[in-house]
Amino acid sequence: MAWCKWRGPIRVIVANLIFALISGLATVNGVAWAAETTVVQTSRPYVARAGAWQSWTDHLHILPGMEKRTLQLTLINGAEGRAQMTDIEMQLARKPFITIKDFNNQPQVTRSLSGIVGPGDTVVSVRGFGPSGARLVWQLASDKVSVSSVSPNPFGATEKITVSGTNFSDNPAHIKVDVGGKHATVVSSTGNQIVLKLPAHLPGGIKNLVVTACGTKSEAFKVTCLAQPHISWVDLIAAPPGHPVVITGTGFAPNPAGNLVKFDKLPAHIVSASEKSITCIIPDMDFPIWHVPITVTTHGMTSKEQKKINVDHRIIENNGIHQY
Repeated sequence: MAWCKWRGPIRVIVANLIFALISGLATVNGVAWAAETTVVQTSRPYVARAGAWQSWTDHLHILPGMEKRTLQLTLINGAEGRAQMTDIEMQLARKPFITIKDFNNQPQVTRSLSGIVGPGDTVVSVRGFGPSGARLVWQLASDKVSVSSVSPNPFGATEKITVSGTNFSDNPAHIKVDVGGKHATVVSSTGNQIVLKLPAHLPGGIKNLVVTACGTKSEAFKVTCLAQPHISWVDLIAAPPGHPVVITGTGFAPNPAGNLVKFDKLPAHIVSASEKSITCIIPDMDFPIWHVPITVTTHGMTSKEQKKINVDHRIIENNGIHQY
């Protein structure tokens, strides 16, 4: 009895596997797809009641630009290991499209929609007959979008970056790129390259970059955004020109040449640097002068903290009492 109960679903699963092997397709969730395509839309399950024809109506959602791509519709009979319907009629835009004969004793049938459907919604009408619980599902597949490289990577939050890959679009309006869950601005695009302006206020760290082209999403590509520099402490409250000053914080470049320190508008000579500390020399300037602003620029980004120093004959350490 147990074997009889499971024989039907097992037969469907085995048939799916054989179909995938002989057609050179990959099988995902029991459905065979060409390796270069990916599912972009799946219908709700159509479930039969014994002894009666039933009808279902749905819509294909074709986004602008998708009609120029490879489009395949696959109808799966006995989806999710359930029983198969014994008779099927499917119409596309009210025209006959697939019948039970097209399955040719296979669990699924695939038809190309390239050149058949245009942007917008296309009506899909299905009639089915079969045992109670028999299940039918259709899926729409399109060209897979993939990201192969990002340059530069790592990058500063103010830099423009170039994304390379496949199956993008030469129309920037058909492309959306998310970096760390925030929308980037697409400056230009071709079928295999996108130039981006990064989202404002993007924090540093490892992010997922995802490209959606004509409604098809790529897998996440790992990128690293370099942090904006932040100054948390200046070791002196006052010092004369030519005296060393230690600036502590985060997001600095470990290579001294990767940082630019300014006292007001004058650049300072950097003696040493790490990601959390910069030692520099107060530049030559007229003094005394009070509350000279200090900024650090790294990876094209400038610190926003209002840290200041008095340029004076006296050397006064910052003991934490005075906060500039």
